[in-house]
Formats: sequence, C-alpha cells, structure tokens
Amino acid sequence: MVTTEAQKDQLDSMLERLGTFDPATQTADDLKKISGVGPVMEGKLHQLGLYTFDQVSKMEDRDYDLLDEIIGEFPGRAKRDDWAGQAEKLKNN
Repeated sequence: MVTTEAQKDQLDSMLERLGTFDPATQTADDLKKISGVGPVMEGKLHQLGLYTFDQVSKMEDRDYDLLDEIIGEFPGRAKRDDWAGQAEKLKNN
C-alpha cells in the first residue's frame, strides 16, 4: 500500500507519535467496533501498523490525510466519522 519513500517516512513518523504495536506484549483491539471500519479496512489498518484503540484515539487531521493518501478508499471517512473520538470512548470501556 505504501508506494513512495515519502509515504513510508510519514507513516513511520505517525507510528512514532501514535505508538507501535507489539504482539508479544499487547492484544489487538477489534477496530471494527469503530463506525466506518469493516473487515477490509481493519486489515488495511493492520498492514499500516494500527491495531489498538489507543493508537487510533491519538490520530489527528494529518494522520487522516495520510490514511486517505495511502489507502485511497472512502476519502475523508475517518475524519468525518471521528475515528479518534470513537476510539477514545472504546478504549475506556
């Protein structure tokens, strides 16, 4: 999915801010609980390194824009559906 070196650098920077996922010490959350994330989108988020509500809850507009650029499906959906706000509520349940 990541097609350019610039996208890779931006993704690395995003994951530094949002946190990385370590399957040895963490459990992945069911990101499909976020409105607008189905099984296919969840798979794409996993490919990018996003596995937890905590990571998604820290997303900002620039992260949404990067997802739109890399994934290319349903542009603006993450921002419109406020994935970060939904994830914040889900991580506290």
